[in-house]
Amino acid sequence: MFICDNFLILIKIKNHIFIKIFVYYRSNKAIFSYLYNIKSLFLRKFISCFENFYMLKFEIEFSGHKNIRSNHQKTLEITKESHLTPKGDCIIGVNATASCFDLPKALKDKLKSENSLITFLIKVGDQEFIVKGKGHSELTLTHLADIVIRKSNFICPRTLSVKCDKASDLLPREMVTLLQDPKTKGTFTIMVD
Repeated sequence: MFICDNFLILIKIKNHIFIKIFVYYRSNKAIFSYLYNIKSLFLRKFISCFENFYMLKFEIEFSGHKNIRSNHQKTLEITKESHLTPKGDCIIGVNATASCFDLPKALKDKLKSENSLITFLIKVGDQEFIVKGKGHSELTLTHLADIVIRKSNFICPRTLSVKCDKASDLLPREMVTLLQDPKTKGTFTIMVD
């Protein structure tokens, strides 16, 4: 029997052994607490596998800027900085609410896995843009102002993901036009499997 209701998962295995798993989300960190009656090594291994089978999600808000060009062919960036020159052609947003440094530890740990598949959802108004990328074991995620996702394997403190399938040049031009207004707000959501 498998019942999933909100955040309570109840699993019944023969001999009436029950495992109750309560999943509690707070501040974008997943904390698992278990109440269980376990009588076999199989069940312990099952719980261990389940611990690693969850998606982490983190949302960052940002603002537009009159100098947004979004025409770089290799990278896409958001920054906590409020100023932007026309040379910053990979930047799609300023005044971001987080940088690489600010990400939760659980998320950083997942991003540092070579097996991590990362989805980025950029929303501006009713428009959405999705980028897929990968994690890397050498990511440091320590930059205090910026987040950069890259099509290449280049890694520096600003790098959040490598081998991405898109860069800022593919951002829909309608979205870029919206982002050239400083009053425009957008979200940059990171989802890691």
